[in-house]
Amino acid sequence: MKNRKFSPSKSRTNHSLDVGNNKNSEISEMGNTGNTEKLYEFLTLKLIKPIKYQDLSDLCFSLFCTIEILPESIKPIKITKETLGLTFEKISFSNNMFEYSKNYWIKQIEKYMKLGKYPNLKDAQILLGTNK
Repeated sequence: MKNRKFSPSKSRTNHSLDVGNNKNSEISEMGNTGNTEKLYEFLTLKLIKPIKYQDLSDLCFSLFCTIEILPESIKPIKITKETLGLTFEKISFSNNMFEYSKNYWIKQIEKYMKLGKYPNLKDAQILLGTNK
């Protein structure tokens, strides 16, 4: 079987990822902070410290690719590369990993997509306690 590239957009198209009526970019930017906070709060409750870098990296990419690994109460959060970058920067800093900025996480997502990497959804679900 040939290696096929994973297309995150296809696994996200059937989901409503917007919170409220974010009609203009100013409102979207303001909402992004709230989305980051909600996602950060959820993840910090679920992730056991200390968390390994590889687990964070895999989880970040998994969340970019699909929201199916999240509980229903978190799914309405608008998850973008920006939201993930900010959220994972905060998680990194709280785990004394100060070298991983928002832009670093965004570049990791882009790198994984270019490489055709598949997200490890099973491990992500285990980390979040959402495995069935």
